[in-house]
Amino acid sequence: MSPPPTCPSGFADCNGNTADGCEQRIDTDMRCGACNVSCSGLTPFCSTGAGAPRCVNPASALDQQRLETPCVSIPNAQTPDLCTWRPLGTDCPTAGLFLDKMVAFGGRAGAPYDVTIRVRGVVEPKAYTGGRDGGDHFYVGGQPTSTGYDVLRLTVSSPPQVFYLNSDQGDGESHRVFTVDYMKTIRINGGAGLTLEVGDTDCALVRNCQSFATSACTPLVVPGIPPAPMGFNGQFLQFDVVAIANAAPGSAPP
Repeated sequence: MSPPPTCPSGFADCNGNTADGCEQRIDTDMRCGACNVSCSGLTPFCSTGAGAPRCVNPASALDQQRLETPCVSIPNAQTPDLCTWRPLGTDCPTAGLFLDKMVAFGGRAGAPYDVTIRVRGVVEPKAYTGGRDGGDHFYVGGQPTSTGYDVLRLTVSSPPQVFYLNSDQGDGESHRVFTVDYMKTIRINGGAGLTLEVGDTDCALVRNCQSFATSACTPLVVPGIPPAPMGFNGQFLQFDVVAIANAAPGSAPP
């Protein structure tokens, strides 16, 4: 019996036939690091960076990211249902307060992926216009209305798109909060940049209280999300990646 061939990096003898030598690449999504390893599920991309090829999650940097706007103080006794998240003793900037988190999406540069994210948290309502209501407080495209209610947004650089995360097109804007827990599938190209953002033009947010009918504030709690079983003192969103699929090039986004 002939000894197995010595294969160059990125190739292997997968059929056991020494006559055709190292006939298969093992640095692809179908064969990653070994003949029988196929990248799928949450790790659909074969990374050929430092070390041996391995299946990785292109969206790992997004998984369990959080946007938090904690209540720092109640600046006006006349409106105890509002608080501010700016540092104590500082004025509200002319443009308001903004919180941005930049996240790099991995994968093969330019390759389309359909990414299912679960979004959970406690938020105040915001109205948006000019886009499409995606249901479950999720709004696709368009722009926010010109009011002081907080804008919660996920922006994807490629393909260029924006998603708003606290839409309430039915009951409208008011001094109240609600919990969200929804899953949405969005298209993200490999190598894209993601921006998670809170925009607050008046530096005020609605407190996390189930009701303002009495002076007692009982917060809403999202089960399984920190700081549960305690309520978060303010508003927040957490993003969890639950599924990734390679999308066909040129196919319509979900």
